[in-house]
Amino acid sequence: MKHYNRGNNMIISISQEKERQIVKKYKTENTSYVKLSLQYGCSKGTIRNIIKASGVQKPIRINKLQARITQSLLTCRPLKGEEFRLIFPYTNAYISNYARVMTTTKYGICRIRKHVSRKGSPYCQVVLGRQVGRGAHVRSVRDIHYIHTLVCSAFHGKRPEGKTAGGKTLYQVSHKDNNPINNHADNLEWATVSQNRLNSYKHKENC
Repeated sequence: MKHYNRGNNMIISISQEKERQIVKKYKTENTSYVKLSLQYGCSKGTIRNIIKASGVQKPIRINKLQARITQSLLTCRPLKGEEFRLIFPYTNAYISNYARVMTTTKYGICRIRKHVSRKGSPYCQVVLGRQVGRGAHVRSVRDIHYIHTLVCSAFHGKRPEGKTAGGKTLYQVSHKDNNPINNHADNLEWATVSQNRLNSYKHKENC
């Protein structure tokens, strides 16, 4: 039987068996002082004194944020042969050669973004957010990007310069197998409008 000062010159007695139970629960189940005090009917300070006298080190507590970070890292783990590259002009968005889009937060939580597509269109898109402005004038902007354009820009360089006679962009992303769903980096290349049409005619069975 040991005696502990509870404060205000109040002394309480706790049996050795009860001490062992408190220390064991704290060590194995990572139970907080508050829960132990409620369970064993003594103050939080008494629990602290018991744990301190036992010499048990404070266990490492994994909070919800750390758990979310760990889980997100497992979700965003690169696949075999996969490589992520930064999407310009974002600082927290990445595209892989497998066409997966990953974003990260300031806390280190990463997320794989879902692809969306317009009704009737076979081309996948992704929505990315960014902040523009300074000080009190900062506002959020949502941008919509085609997946094949992001992949081609990241792994085959910027879009070549050039304009058609009508003033439109001369170069566009071409799917080598003419399959708009296959956005792997090896299946994409920059091509002129005429080259893309010719390629589509050669592989029209995949469209």
